[in-house]
Amino acid sequence: FHNSNIQNGVPIAIILQYGHGTGTGGWVEGRDYINPAIQPIFDQIANDAWKEVKRL
Repeated sequence: FHNSNIQNGVPIAIILQYGHGTGTGGWVEGRDYINPAIQPIFDQIANDAWKEVKRL
């Protein structure tokens, strides 16, 4: 993943995706938001590739 939001050397998108420890010893569970957002792009790539294979 590419993320330009870096705070204190930490890529924010990654810690939101996978979770992170807190300064007080707690844990914030990650939330899968990247994969659902890009799934339609992967689906389109697969569909386009399959159309090309069938065309040949």
